[in-house]
Amino acid sequence: MRTRQHYISIVQAQPGMVLSANARVVERGFLSLEFPAGHTLTEDNLHQLNAHHAEFIFVERPDTRSDEQV
Repeated sequence: MRTRQHYISIVQAQPGMVLSANARVVERGFLSLEFPAGHTLTEDNLHQLNAHHAEFIFVERPDTRSDEQV
């Protein structure tokens, strides 16, 4: 199945979503949290992202477009 990358707010993120790019949170110039691309988000991950003040992430979503539309 083909997927597309979507840039979404942490508020829109749900457990089970798959990251399509690394999710990194940098605070005061230091990396404070990171999840790799391909990671499936859990409820705990969402709490961690919120606690570290993450704002947006890239997630994979099914691409329902036809070959002609692509």
